Amino acid sequence: MLFEQESNMKTTMRAVQGKDYGPIDEMVHLVEDAPVPCLNDIPIKDRKNWAVIRTLAVALAPADVRVLSGKTRALQGPPSFPYTVGGDVCGQVVEVETDCDFKVGDVINARFYRKPMGALGQYALVNTKCCDLVPAGVSPEGAAALGSSGIAANVISKLIRQGERILVIGAGGGVGSHFCQLARHQGASYIAGLARDASRLVEKPICCDVGIDYTKEDPWTKSEFLEQPFDVVVDFAGTGWLRMLQDSKAGKKLVVKTANQGGRYLTSATDEPWFAIRGIWDALKIFMFTTLWRATYSRLTTRNLLPTYSFVMALPEERQAMRETLSLVRNKVLTPCIDPAGPFPFTTEGVRSALKLQESRHVRGKAVIHVAEFSSQ
Repeated sequence: MLFEQESNMKTTMRAVQGKDYGPIDEMVHLVEDAPVPCLNDIPIKDRKNWAVIRTLAVALAPADVRVLSGKTRALQGPPSFPYTVGGDVCGQVVEVETDCDFKVGDVINARFYRKPMGALGQYALVNTKCCDLVPAGVSPEGAAALGSSGIAANVISKLIRQGERILVIGAGGGVGSHFCQLARHQGASYIAGLARDASRLVEKPICCDVGIDYTKEDPWTKSEFLEQPFDVVVDFAGTGWLRMLQDSKAGKKLVVKTANQGGRYLTSATDEPWFAIRGIWDALKIFMFTTLWRATYSRLTTRNLLPTYSFVMALPEERQAMRETLSLVRNKVLTPCIDPAGPFPFTTEGVRSALKLQESRHVRGKAVIHVAEFSSQ
């Protein structure tokens, strides 16, 4: 196989690693001698789909915290310890096969492939199915912030119809901050967002019509919403369906239309954010049986009581998904949202702080780590 490769490639690198499952402060450390990944780590028949990049920025996601906790080790656990933390990454190509679509020096954005790990080192190995070129003028930190979250926001926003009124639960988080922008682009006529930092939601670039601090006000009993119910509830926190079910059983009016009235509930979140998967049965129960039951039940049995339930799998493993998302930035439809506490430094304490912010579920946009400066050399 013929490779394009930088001439100054190293054999060891700085990387932030998890030494085992457990608390962030105990398990996460920056090391100086992690092995640099290379294409020779990949079977020959698969190498055309991989590239080694010099890491510029990494964005965290809930899955990064779940992996470190060990709760999802059955499906997402690393093959061995220590492992390099983080999955969504922006960087410059330093090694690639000559017949690949990318070349050495290209700046590309990559979301994690299969398992969210391997990104927080000076170099990372990325699957080119989940990559695309970063548009000129977009910072590495902004690009990284759009990895998983931007793609998910774009996929779900395509389900919004012209003129719909939307209630967005978790509007201030990574997916929510980007979804609200795209929902408006799709033609939503009114967007109400729920988040702790409600004032941020009505400002650019999110631009909700109203922001509600759910710790101070209950949107489910708000008179104006009861009088003019929403067409769609979009839930990125996983709290909405059980609340609607509870209110429906109590005979209360909902702030969203019923299925008979065209009301819909869309979510990409589970009821429990830090769920445990001990085996395939747990995964099927969480992602298949529960969601299929709710989807069926809401369409057949409770059409006059609840909206239709849809669980949206929003992370396709294809380059087109990344390409579409980055093109929205190029066309100034979408602005990356980074938590104002960051970008965090590429240090033990910096990454621990970013992970703990992610663990708190109070991220405003994305928790992003700056790893290195762009180099045109």
